[in-house]
Amino acid sequence: MSADSDAAHKLVELINADPGLKPKINVVVVSEQNGVVFRDHLPRDPLAEARTVVIWDQGGHFEALEPLRINSTRRA
Repeated sequence: MSADSDAAHKLVELINADPGLKPKINVVVVSEQNGVVFRDHLPRDPLAEARTVVIWDQGGHFEALEPLRINSTRRA
């Protein structure tokens, strides 16, 4: 499924329609092709006060990225 497809946008819309999900989510799908980085945003108009989830599309293999926390005890 393409990140910019109607189906992908509908999926994020359905997730955000869940009344138990707080905060809602904005999804950014990052991909690279021939040295050019692409970013697709779902929904197309980001929601205010939503948490941003970043997905790295590695050509069909997807990784969720999480921000590094400054006070984290995890080491790289």
